[in-house]
Amino acid sequence: MSGLLRTEARPLVFAAGRETAFELSAGAPGFAPGAAHLVRFLPLERTLEPNDRGGAAYPSAEATADAQGALRLRYAFPSEGPYLLRIFRAEDPTTLLAEPTVYALDADLAALRPFRCDFHAHSDRSDGREPPAVLAARYRAAGFDAFALTDHGQRAPSVEAEAAVAATPSGLVVLRGEEVHPPDNHLHIVQVGGEPGCNLVFEREPARYATETAALRRAGCLQGLPEGIDPAEWASCLWCAREIARQGGISIFPHPYWRSDLLHAPLAVALHLLREGVFDAFEVLGGNEPDENHLQTALYHEVRAEGRPVNAVGSSDSHGAGPDARWFDWYSTFVLAPPAGPGAARPEAPTPEGIRDAVKRGLSVALETRPGEPPRAFGPLRLVRYAMFLLAEYLPAYRAACREEGLLLERLLGGDASAREPLARAAAETARFRDRIFEGGHASWSN
Repeated sequence: MSGLLRTEARPLVFAAGRETAFELSAGAPGFAPGAAHLVRFLPLERTLEPNDRGGAAYPSAEATADAQGALRLRYAFPSEGPYLLRIFRAEDPTTLLAEPTVYALDADLAALRPFRCDFHAHSDRSDGREPPAVLAARYRAAGFDAFALTDHGQRAPSVEAEAAVAATPSGLVVLRGEEVHPPDNHLHIVQVGGEPGCNLVFEREPARYATETAALRRAGCLQGLPEGIDPAEWASCLWCAREIARQGGISIFPHPYWRSDLLHAPLAVALHLLREGVFDAFEVLGGNEPDENHLQTALYHEVRAEGRPVNAVGSSDSHGAGPDARWFDWYSTFVLAPPAGPGAARPEAPTPEGIRDAVKRGLSVALETRPGEPPRAFGPLRLVRYAMFLLAEYLPAYRAACREEGLLLERLLGGDASAREPLARAAAETARFRDRIFEGGHASWSN
């Protein structure tokens, strides 16, 4: 609505069902210091009472603006979902001054944080453009909390990137990963977090792979395969999924509709993999053309409509992170996971184990943020509702907060030691920004 004050609510996200202390501050001219203001709390997903466009029938509270023009008040938001806060001068409750939106979460999600991740990216160690460390810095500058470097057939580049970033004060988490290329199996598989990786097994223990896939075929695991599925490739996929689980990683089925010559995965194969839940997650969105991603989302919804669980992720499959790069920063995932917590070197950051467990539990949403287009989210409705709010109200500001940190990280990793101290300050500021957004900030006055 034009003419309204641009207003920030802190925290922006909090727990439903218990009283929350929050602060509302507005840009110039701001809320008049010393003046009483009325705040109405309108659940966005409910219909207003008939003939009550201002929301007078809904709960409200009064607050007097402090010397800086900020309003501080308390309210218990009754249920999960987005809320409009309609703000008026108490003396004139018909003239709307501001209308920020906030989000209340039930206790299970309120204990988690949305971490933006990319689970599929390439460096110059395979067919990407940038060295691993440079790629990592550019992910942070784009507003990512974590990314997995998944070069073709090798895991060592991700270990290199992880070590480089771990030696800095940045808040970015680098996940070890690889794009798995099983022998005699044309399907690619993304593996994140497993130790020591599947490709190393193919290289060092080829007999184990051959023996164990043959055992899967003899054990009856291939009975009832639909027409069009090669039994040897199916046994290979089962082996990879089980090996990744044994190694403690996440297995992701990527880009079935990627077209290199024919489609990467025949439809019968893609459907059966998803119906059988072979892998931990499905790359609903990837570094594909829009029509290919559209078909992947249709495939996701088709299998979910059959009552089968499918965990959704979005990944860029980026092969470069420069200004002219395609796919980088276009597709990603919100993973809802706990922060590392007190005692950790980066208490506000996710942990690899937390990300892994969240994806396996289905606490992830695929995101599409193509330049010049409205953002979109794909996954279970409850998580998509929350993700769409975050895409509008949180991600743009978080990207801006991360940008300086990422630029300084690239300088430091490039050999500029003078960037270390400003990087530490920038990373601390990024952490403070997150703390103000999600309930738990404002410790000085929230008790």
